[in-house]
Amino acid sequence: METSAKYSIDKNEKIKTTLDKIYNLPALPDIITEALRLLNNKKTSNQQLVEIISKEQSFVAKILSIANSPIYGLSKEVSTLDFAIMLLGHNELRHIIFVVSFLESFRGGDSKYFDQNLYWLHSLLTAKLAKRIAQDVGYGKSGEAFIAGFLHDFGVSISHRYFKNTFIEIREYIEKEKCSFVEAERIHLGITHSEIGGYLMERWNLPVALRKASLYHHNPIADLEDPFLPSIIHVADYVAGKIHSESLFWEDGFVLDKKVFEVLRVSEEKQEDFISKYENVIGEEQDLKGLII
Repeated sequence: METSAKYSIDKNEKIKTTLDKIYNLPALPDIITEALRLLNNKKTSNQQLVEIISKEQSFVAKILSIANSPIYGLSKEVSTLDFAIMLLGHNELRHIIFVVSFLESFRGGDSKYFDQNLYWLHSLLTAKLAKRIAQDVGYGKSGEAFIAGFLHDFGVSISHRYFKNTFIEIREYIEKEKCSFVEAERIHLGITHSEIGGYLMERWNLPVALRKASLYHHNPIADLEDPFLPSIIHVADYVAGKIHSESLFWEDGFVLDKKVFEVLRVSEEKQEDFISKYENVIGEEQDLKGLII
């Protein structure tokens, strides 16, 4: 774990103890587990995947819903699972299953202080934007960028779920003091959602790139080794945050760090156009809502 996050968590033993109890990802349905196992085997055929996934039609429906969503922008409607696998390939199917798994495992938990559906919608918008930006700037793993975008604020959901009383204090403090969410987190929790996300991703043995994207998405330049993916997520988060900006209180105080343009090799005269061309994705928000219901 990167030093800053590890230190912040380790100095608060109560928080660390709680997070350590979330030792593994929630148990997944057997079909999802088996599908992921097959996808990790290069010899797996499309037919094998169809046979295992088709055992749960609700799962098939969710895969097709994502495949037909604006996330992929396919020119043909995908009406069958085998057609989806043929068009998208095994890597993209793995990403879709990952998203569906998280949506199912962490569903619920709404309160008057936190709209879970709005949170997941923001996560999907950020994921979609991250995928597009990654493709445009020549990042070879656009699927990885999609997952990183989807998980970038994962620590917010964990904070609400496991530190609910403190989360309420944070929310009320923001409204009273008009400060940033990150500042309120530091005051009341001692760590940020970025650090919580990075810490748990390490515990769950998720790829380093995903952990660092979460940890540094508010401050990409702090990743001294490779700020490229965190920079992509930073821009995606900024653009996605423009919708529902008054409701996304955890985005309060978010400032676009223009140093990321140098990382992404976007010249100064093209920066404004670079941002504006992604803002039209916000209009597709309604088409993504069905994925989280």
